[in-house]
Parts: sequence; C-alpha cells; structure tokens
Amino acid sequence: MTTRDFFESTDGTRLYKQTWGTPEKGVIVLLPGFADHLGRHKHLVRALTERGYGVEGFDHRGNGQSGGVRGHVEHFDQYIEDLHAFLRPIWQYNKPTFLLGQSHGAHIALRYGLLHPKSELIGVIAAAPFLGMNEQLPMTKRWMASLASTFWPRFHESNKLQIEVLSHDPDIIEETKQDPLYGRVATARWYTETLKAMDETIKRAHEFTYPLLMQLAGEEKIVDPNAGRRFFEKVHLNSKSIIEYPGYFHEIYNETPDRRGPVFEDLGNWLDDNLP
Repeated sequence: MTTRDFFESTDGTRLYKQTWGTPEKGVIVLLPGFADHLGRHKHLVRALTERGYGVEGFDHRGNGQSGGVRGHVEHFDQYIEDLHAFLRPIWQYNKPTFLLGQSHGAHIALRYGLLHPKSELIGVIAAAPFLGMNEQLPMTKRWMASLASTFWPRFHESNKLQIEVLSHDPDIIEETKQDPLYGRVATARWYTETLKAMDETIKRAHEFTYPLLMQLAGEEKIVDPNAGRRFFEKVHLNSKSIIEYPGYFHEIYNETPDRRGPVFEDLGNWLDDNLP
C-alpha cells in the first residue's frame, strides 16, 4: 500500500509526503539527500517493506514535490523543524521508529538526534552522511558566498552535483539525468547555513544518545567520508556500528543489484537487532 499527501510545516510550507507498506515491526522515516526526492528510493523502500517495516518520508523543502524556493533554506534548522512536524503523527502509532537518512538527509537525522535527545526514536541510520564537502571552495568563493548569503540569500547557481558518481548502476544514472524533480541549484544561504551546521553537528557528536548505524561508501566522490568518521568516533555509545563498502559510490542504496543486496542485508539485520 502506498499513500501520497502533503503536510504543513511550522512556517506553513507544504511538504510532500509518502507512505509505503505496513509497520508490522516498526516505522522507518526516510530522509532523502539534497537535490534528491522520495521517488528515487524504490529499491530501498522495497527492501524495507519486504522485511516487515513501514516506510514514511517526505521531500525536503525546496526539493522534489515539496514547496519552498529550490535549493534554499533560510536557516539549516528549518529542516529539523520540518522533520519534527512530520514526526508528530507518527508517534501516535506507538511503533518502534527509526530515522534513516541518505547524505544530506543523514546529516538532518543526526542533527535531529542531537537537538531532540529525549524523543521516542529508537535508532538512527546515517548512509554516506553529508557532514563535510568533498571539495572545498576556494577562499575567495567562500567569501563571496558569505557576502551573497547576507545581502542576496536567494542568489543561486548550479549545485555542481556529479550525477555520474552517484552510483555504478547505469539505469540509476540515466534516470537521474532525465529526472525533472532532481535539483540542479543551490542558494548562497543554503551553502553557508549547511557549512555552519556541519561544523556544529560534528563538534556536538559526543552528545548523541541514540543507537547508530553509519554506512559509508568506499569510493566516495560526493561528500567527505572522513567527516562522517569523525562524528562516529566522537559518539560515546556502545550501541554504534559503522560499515564501509569498498568500491561503492555515494548512493549505496542505489548501487547495482549485486552491490546493494549486501547493504540492505546489513541494514535489515541492524534494524531487527535494535528492536525493543
């Protein structure tokens, strides 16, 4: 069973949401990456629903079918506020609930855990978390972005995402290139807010309190995997696991069938092991 709808966030922005399956074991809240949207995660959704989990997710503001300026956020924690609003009705299910984020969505999941340490979540999965830029902008461009963020926050340009290194699956690459919902721009304010949030999230990693699974791509070309490792190392929990997949590109859940199979198996086993 699949349902599609919209909900309003705290500032009135309409965000697209979708639900799949029946939460026999629990609920997985799916958070896509930047420029990404729910429609690109059919393989992941199928693997989770076949394992007995219901999946619920939404397109981030400015992405996919959600409202908002494309590739823009006024302050990074608007993403956290959106997620908090989305979770309110889910708590009423009284089912074990996990956050699962890919890339930018993984950063949001981790940051939500830091800002809401006493929520009803029972675990967080961070896949290839976007906690650092793979290639830093030159200092002059960073200064210009900071200036634009202050005086012209919605100034935008190409986000320069390299679609060819998202996955080894040629079908995924071609679908993404032709996808009208896949984001192509980022604003100056989004850039500066994201950088600031990344630094703070890593600095506060020692405050993280939820069981954590981090899954990293071994041939990462989109984000800085060392930033994810730094976060993981600073988490003071016994209930944390990190798995790295040699030779995998950034979107580990959208890799070729032979590659994504083991990733889904690791994910499913971890979820089952962390059920109450």
